[in-house]
Amino acid sequence: MSTVRQYELVYITPPEITEEALADLHQQVSAVVDRFGGTIEKTENWGRRRLAYEINHQRPARCSKSSIAVCGCWTLSCAT
Repeated sequence: MSTVRQYELVYITPPEITEEALADLHQQVSAVVDRFGGTIEKTENWGRRRLAYEINHQRPARCSKSSIAVCGCWTLSCAT
């Protein structure tokens, strides 16, 4: 069995996203992590930020970060 590894996932979403839509996105990510036997240890809401570069012609965005603990072999499963 592989060792548990720590990963960080940063969500960059449009600034006008609602709290409900952001919670739904978090639930979808949580379901994928659970399916591979991992856990989301912590989620931080960074709030609205001005990006250094535009994404889809927008500079402001809402950002969140999740710390994930999962078996190191899950990246191979996600790639296939």
